[in-house]
Amino acid sequence: MLLKNTKMPILKLIILNLIIFTMDACHLFEEKPSTKETKPLESCVFPTQNGLEKIDRCVSKINHSYQLTAPALKQIKFNSNGLSTGYLGKNCFWAHLSGKVIQSHCYDNGPDYFKEGLARYINSNQQFGFINSSLEVVIKAQYDFAFPFQHGKSKVCTGCKRVQSKKGTHSSFSGGEWKIIDKKGKVITHCKKAKNSSECN
Repeated sequence: MLLKNTKMPILKLIILNLIIFTMDACHLFEEKPSTKETKPLESCVFPTQNGLEKIDRCVSKINHSYQLTAPALKQIKFNSNGLSTGYLGKNCFWAHLSGKVIQSHCYDNGPDYFKEGLARYINSNQQFGFINSSLEVVIKAQYDFAFPFQHGKSKVCTGCKRVQSKKGTHSSFSGGEWKIIDKKGKVITHCKKAKNSSECN
């Protein structure tokens, strides 16, 4: 807003207008609030020196990523590779000494095993991908299911559906599109006619 139509001396009027212009311009460069969405701290279950224990206010969630809190880092027991396995609710997680936490596919009542240096992880859309032992994403989550790597290959599917066995003791995946990928995520084989993993070779 500029001053005008006053009886003020012209020099003083110019100076005041410069001050007002400068104040208005400063508002344009004010730091905007962070767009990161931080959710309340959650409790978790991880191994400690006293065994498997519930740890309150264990992790914070920023957008879709989890991070261990400083007190939790002091309590959790990590293995020689700087890793630990735990649970947030019914979900399985890997945690790293750096504080990074990532949701894993639950297998044998715990996070997925590392096979040939890679383990399966799950994103917020429940899609499968692969991480290394530093919990770095190697193959981005994009599959509806993925098998562990064996001899440098993994069978993956998109559009497949989980099918529960009649006894309810295990499940499998069928339908959709099946492929075989290498450890860099490159497609080796398109199994165009496969209806399940056993038909994809």
